[in-house]
Amino acid sequence: MFHRGVLAVLLASWVPYATAQDISDAERFSIPLEQINGIIQTEASGDYGEYDDPALTDTEQEALWLDSTVWQWSYNLVDRTDTLGRGYDFSPYVVCSKVPGLSGVERFDAIYQMLEDAAVDIDSGVFEGDSMYNDDDMTCRSVSAETAVFRAAIDTQPPEVTQYLQVQPMLSAMKMIEGTFQGLIDLMNDYDCTETGTC
Repeated sequence: MFHRGVLAVLLASWVPYATAQDISDAERFSIPLEQINGIIQTEASGDYGEYDDPALTDTEQEALWLDSTVWQWSYNLVDRTDTLGRGYDFSPYVVCSKVPGLSGVERFDAIYQMLEDAAVDIDSGVFEGDSMYNDDDMTCRSVSAETAVFRAAIDTQPPEVTQYLQVQPMLSAMKMIEGTFQGLIDLMNDYDCTETGTC
């Protein structure tokens, strides 16, 4: 059986476009795996080593997650732009705002306005999606935009503004509901035992 996590490791190690700024941006603005697990229930932990035997440690999972985030950020920024052309290379992201002392709506609007301004500056756009998380300290929503919009916002805004921004490209495992992999394994096991008469 294919070792769980091997494919993710291979993909994460192939980062042909990653620049020093890509790596720096991913490290500063991406959302850690542990935090993602508190925002949406997906197969992310499983795909990043939880199902391995032996399972990866939390530190190893986070390192693999960051590698994949850098790869996706770079791919969205360069390869999708080269393939589809500017204006057509929108990608999904989870965007979180941690601006203090505001309601959830006000908090996200402050970050969203910054992204809209950056989009106008580079002749692009931003599409706000569904609310994904909201509590007293953080608000997260899905956003579709060119990676260049986030790069422009990061490059033009002072640290006292961008310190409240988190941007996580949607990795493939984040698009699968939690339990998908185990459900497939269970189905395959049921089929195997029926075929062999060992049920």
